[in-house]
Amino acid sequence: MAQGSCFFVIWRRTAKFMAVNLLSSIAPSSDTVATPSLGEEAKVQRAAKVRDGGSTLGAGAVRRHRRQRAAARQDGTELETRQDAVADERPAPEVSTVGEELCAQLSAKLEAGGEDRAAALAALSGRVREFSFDLGGCRVVQLALSVAGRSDAASLVGELRGHVRDGVASPAGNYVIQKLVEVMPMSLVEFVSEELEGVGAVTARHRFGCRVLCRLLEHHPSDGNTGPTARLVSEVMESAASLCCHAYGHHVIECALEHGTTEQKHGIAEALQVNIIRNAKNRFASYVLRKALLFCQIEDQQTLASALFSEPTKFSALAENQYGGFVVRTLLKLPPEVTRPALTNLPCVQSATSKKAKRVLHELHLLESAS
Repeated sequence: MAQGSCFFVIWRRTAKFMAVNLLSSIAPSSDTVATPSLGEEAKVQRAAKVRDGGSTLGAGAVRRHRRQRAAARQDGTELETRQDAVADERPAPEVSTVGEELCAQLSAKLEAGGEDRAAALAALSGRVREFSFDLGGCRVVQLALSVAGRSDAASLVGELRGHVRDGVASPAGNYVIQKLVEVMPMSLVEFVSEELEGVGAVTARHRFGCRVLCRLLEHHPSDGNTGPTARLVSEVMESAASLCCHAYGHHVIECALEHGTTEQKHGIAEALQVNIIRNAKNRFASYVLRKALLFCQIEDQQTLASALFSEPTKFSALAENQYGGFVVRTLLKLPPEVTRPALTNLPCVQSATSKKAKRVLHELHLLESAS
């Protein structure tokens, strides 16, 4: 028995040794490099990076641009060209011309107050534009606008006249424009709106420009005003339908729903009603629609809710959609006087094809019976 076991072990080791020799004999030599096919090489290159206009985009940026192009095809509108979108995604880095040490000294003097603050403001005088467009200097200008008196701040702001569009497009300068909109009175901010007139929709689609427009809506509402800011906001609202579906533009429309006038909110509600099911399923427009259901007047809320229920066959699909489901949940949170007129077109629970849709429809039917 022991001899049989020993023979089996020897046989197993011999077979393993022969198999290793066989594999080494048919394997390619060390100086041979496997060359992938053209199709495989193209797939690897596409997966590794996408080059356009000399810039390299990450996977997230590529997916974002694909979604924007798809939204543009559905809307029948044109977004930025791909080259512009790449440039907007990867702004050219700005070279610091001020210096970190000087910025730290001026910031310390501005915070100290008294004579030190006056000396720092005097040092900034005549160099506001240079500091504003500097990645470190822009923080000094923002601090100066926050702590300076009215006359000194007005003098600093005056140096930015004629440079608003450049400031909005600057990774550093846009923060200075936002700060002056926040802390300065309307009379000293109107030049910002004046210089942006004519490019309102373009500014709303810009990654930095949308922030400036949001600050204008938050701190300088145009209620009863016919000045430059009111004209600029009206210009932006003319493109509300397309901005709702834009990656940056939807932030401006949401801000208008929170801080805008009743007329502006009504205009946004009307724009959303066009292809409302598509808007509810859109990644960006769904945010706008949810906010419109919360901030619009009750008449517009009822109209939007009725439009969502107007196509019962599509409502189940809306409840199952990744973004449309959140819109439906917002409907459930509305008061009964808003949803009651819309519930007359509610589809039956059995028409749903998923558990999520059935649950939502069941809750809506309970809401209808309670009202």
